[in-house]
Amino acid sequence: MHKLPTRLRVVQSSLRRAVPALNLLLTAALLCLAPALLSRAQEAAPAASAGATPVAQLNDVVLTQAEFLRRCEHVVGGQSDTAVGWVAIKDWFQQALAEQEAVKRKVVPDDKAIERRVLALRKQWEFRGVNFHDWLAERGRSMETLKADVRTQLLAENLMTEGIEVNPSEAAVAYQSNKAAFGLPERIKISRITAPSREVQSKVEAGLKKGSEFDIVAREHSADGYALSGGQVLDPIDVSPGAQGQLEPEVMAQVLKLQPKKVAGPIKVGTYWVWVRLDEKLPARYPPLTDVEDLMTANLKMQKAGPKKLEEAQQRLVALQKGARMQVFRPEYKSVLNLLQPKDPAAAPAKDAAKEPKP
Repeated sequence: MHKLPTRLRVVQSSLRRAVPALNLLLTAALLCLAPALLSRAQEAAPAASAGATPVAQLNDVVLTQAEFLRRCEHVVGGQSDTAVGWVAIKDWFQQALAEQEAVKRKVVPDDKAIERRVLALRKQWEFRGVNFHDWLAERGRSMETLKADVRTQLLAENLMTEGIEVNPSEAAVAYQSNKAAFGLPERIKISRITAPSREVQSKVEAGLKKGSEFDIVAREHSADGYALSGGQVLDPIDVSPGAQGQLEPEVMAQVLKLQPKKVAGPIKVGTYWVWVRLDEKLPARYPPLTDVEDLMTANLKMQKAGPKKLEEAQQRLVALQKGARMQVFRPEYKSVLNLLQPKDPAAAPAKDAAKEPKP
């Protein structure tokens, strides 16, 4: 699984902690937008109406758009076991309120800002060897839905960092101090063989001693998940001191002593033995400042804002939320208002007392 670097996640996590009202439920948004990303099933019958548009087909059974949207609305998941429709309405209220506030304060992100952020995100994925469009497609997303998500995030950032500026020289200095967070550490590519018993250990040793290829011996005898690939571990392994769990310490200590294409082993690890081959050394590398300047600037703005300004932005939105005119017309979703506009428990007794007849 490909993860964003720590520094790239700072803004996102800061937004979620500082302003819960702006936390975007991506699942709901993507599920509801997904029909636009799916082509019509070629063998499906012609649609009689928009609701009958096919989204998917299993044998002779068609999943229509109407049924798809019904499932999107009522699917239950997550820690709260709450229907996506309920969460979508809650998020809509909160995002629409933030949008109105951003318009009022003239901090709505423009198209250039959105394109700049999308480009910075794409550069980060591509720097790690991931095709950005493939990554989106594998998750049922499109560039349009990504831009919508980025716009929501930038709007939140602008509300919380209003009036704060970061000049290019500040970003350059911060980049030099933190570029490791955006880059890739020194890594290695290896192949391995795991022998679970002395009997298998003997067979592996015999095969390697007589000159059999490492990958052939791995396929024949290795007892780990890499046997089918001839022992090759597909993902590069981080060798920085802070890396944890990617390789047994006993094996890591030996492989770091090797030259490329050399083999070490058998290495005793608990109840099994390992042979490891160093296939390639990958030196640390870093993206240029121009690729990450937008992300670095956003992070610096959040740092400059500090907890006090973030809290002020949160309280301002909460106050607007309480005073807004909100209505929900679907009975099963009306409880959204109890969350967004909870009634003051002290107000009810006071109102009742005012109605009591005077003695």
